[in-house]
Amino acid sequence: MTTKFFNLIEVERLAKDVMEVQAYDYISGGSESMFSMNENRLSFSRLKLLPRLLRDVSKIDMSCNILGVQSCMPVWIAPMAMHGLCHPDREMGTAKAAAAAGVPYVFSTVATSSMQEIAQTGHDNTVFQLYVIRDRGVVEQWVRTAERLGFKALMVTVDAQRLGRREADERNRFTLPAHLQLKNLELLGNRTRASQARASTQGSGLTTLFAQEVDDSLTWDFVPWLKSITKLPVIIKGLLAAEDVQIALDAGVDGIAVSNHGGRQLDFAPSALEVLPAIVKAVNKRVPVFMDGGIRRGTDVLKALALGADCVLLGRPVLYGLALAGQEGVERVIGLLKSELELGMALAGCPSLAHIGPELILPPQPHPHTLLLDNPSSHPNEPIHRGITRAATTCECTEQDALGCWQQPASEENHCRQAGGDCWQRRSGASAMDALQGEVGSTGSAAVQMLGPHQACKAQSCSASRSHCCQHDADYCSSTMDPRAACTPLAVPVQPTSRPAAKL
Repeated sequence: MTTKFFNLIEVERLAKDVMEVQAYDYISGGSESMFSMNENRLSFSRLKLLPRLLRDVSKIDMSCNILGVQSCMPVWIAPMAMHGLCHPDREMGTAKAAAAAGVPYVFSTVATSSMQEIAQTGHDNTVFQLYVIRDRGVVEQWVRTAERLGFKALMVTVDAQRLGRREADERNRFTLPAHLQLKNLELLGNRTRASQARASTQGSGLTTLFAQEVDDSLTWDFVPWLKSITKLPVIIKGLLAAEDVQIALDAGVDGIAVSNHGGRQLDFAPSALEVLPAIVKAVNKRVPVFMDGGIRRGTDVLKALALGADCVLLGRPVLYGLALAGQEGVERVIGLLKSELELGMALAGCPSLAHIGPELILPPQPHPHTLLLDNPSSHPNEPIHRGITRAATTCECTEQDALGCWQQPASEENHCRQAGGDCWQRRSGASAMDALQGEVGSTGSAAVQMLGPHQACKAQSCSASRSHCCQHDADYCSSTMDPRAACTPLAVPVQPTSRPAAKL
C-alpha cells in the first residue's frame, strides 16, 4: 500500500484525493442540511470515559458470538451499497478483508457483486442486508439464496421506504457507472437490472430506483411473513424510537440495530448513540442490540458498548480504505480499529467485554464553559428556546444545526446558546456578539466571563443571508464541507466583574 494512513479519520481525506467526485460525494454525504450525519460524530465527542486502574489487563479478550455469528471483536462491517464505486475489488475485496481480520460482513442488496461471489470468498460469517421491494417473489428468492449460500442472518433495513434527499447526488446527477451492475437486482429481469440507477435526466438515479422498486407501504406485518420463509435470524435496522422496540419484539425480530442510516435519511433525527440507552432499556436483554453511525475510533466502540450495545457496525471508513488500496486498505482500517479498541479496553481497565458497563461513562458534569452573570434571579423560570425552562442556577445550551449556524432575532432576551462549546446569556436586546465580548450596555448590565479553551466565530464571516451565525467548533469552522462554513475564530476576552458573579 503506497499511501499509509494512521487512523480512520485520516483515511477519508486521503481517499477523497483518489475517488471520483460523484462517488466520494455519494458515500460521504448526508441528507439535506446534514445535521444528523454530523451529530453521529459529535455525540461521541460529548461522552468521557472513566477508567478503572490496577486491573490485570495483560490479556484482552474482545471476541464475541452474536446470533451464531462469530467475530474477533464486537464490530461488524455495515451494509453499504455499490463498493464498485471505490475499487475494482468491489464487495469481494471487502469480504476477503473482513474474513482475514476475523469480523463479519453485512452484504447489501444494492451491491455491485452477487451473493454467489461473496460466498466464493470463503468468509464464514456473512449477513445479508435486505431491502424489501414490492415484488415479494424476488424478496423470497433473495432470502432463500442467502440461506442456501451460508449467510448467517438477515438484516432488514426499515428506515428507507423512501430515500432521503441527498443534495450532493442531485447536484451531481449521480448515476451508476456503465461498467458496474447491481447484481442482486438482475432477478428483476428486463424491468430494471440497473437501468433506473442510470436514469438521471434530473436528480439522482438511485432515488429513481428506490421510488420504483422499494415498498413504501411496508408495515410490521412483514416480519412474521419473513420469519415464515427462513430459519435465519432477522435483525431490524433503523430503529430510533424506544416505543418501536416492543412492536418489533412482538413481530418476532431476533435483533435490533439502532441507526439513523448514517445521517442519510430523515435529517434532524437523533444520532444512534443519543437514543441507545433508551433502546437498550426497552429491549432489556431480550435480543442483541447493534448500533451504527460515527464510529471512527476504538474509544467510540468502547462508549457504545458501555451504553449497552452488543456490537457496532462500521461504515464509511471501510469504503475509504477500499478506495485507497482495495482489500489491503480495508484490512488496515479494520486492524487500526481493532488495535485502538484493544488499547482502549486496557487503559480503561476492561480485560473483557463483560467488564464494560455504564460505569465507564463519566456522569454529566456542570458545563466547563458556564457563563457568570450578575443578576441570575431576574427571570428564574423563564421558558427559553425549544421549550427548555431555565432554573435559577442552570444555563442549558441548545445545539445548532448541522452547519453550525442559526438566525437569532436581535430582540430575543435571556437565551442560552452554544458557540464553540461556550455558553452565553443574551439580555435585554443586546446582541450575542456584544454579550460574548462583555459589551452589554445599561439595559443588560451583565458582566460575562467566558471559561475554557474554545473559541467563538465571527458572525460577519458567515453568509450574509444568515444574520447571526456561529460554527460548532474551530475544527468545523475550517471545514470545506459547505460554502457557508466560513467562520473564523474570534478570541473572546474575559471581562472583569464589578462584584462577585453568581452562576446561572
